[in-house]
Amino acid sequence: MTIVLPQDYHARQALEQNRVHCMTKEQALKEDIRALRIGILNIMPKAETYEFSLLHPLGRSVLQIDPIWIRLLAYSKEAGYTIFESADHRMLAHIGHPEYEPQRLVDEYERDLKKGMTNVELPVNFDLENPVNLWRGHRTEFFSQWIKLIHEETTY
Repeated sequence: MTIVLPQDYHARQALEQNRVHCMTKEQALKEDIRALRIGILNIMPKAETYEFSLLHPLGRSVLQIDPIWIRLLAYSKEAGYTIFESADHRMLAHIGHPEYEPQRLVDEYERDLKKGMTNVELPVNFDLENPVNLWRGHRTEFFSQWIKLIHEETTY
């Protein structure tokens, strides 16, 4: 069907040459159907060279597709990738649990052990006998800055 891309998108010509109809967001808004927004996290080396392989099958579907490119914002060796945002800054995702209180970690750890799960690891830098929230300040600052950004960038 159609894939929604900027006019100057680097792979647009290659997609069109392979029978994928491309249109801009402005053109898509004039259609009677709405595009399905799909988040795409491309962590391949030289990511742009892989995008055609992602977009071609999506563009050949029966749906109108609006790909939303996702960028990685935070990574650690212990936790992996935890914070992501869309390239247009309209979506933010945090897959950790900064909202958790300390007892929640204890409860979930004990719950999993009671289920007989054998792959349950102790929470890192956390004392199950004396749980203390060491992340509260970071959590509060993260969400405060996020709300501030939304407020500053939203037109009313």
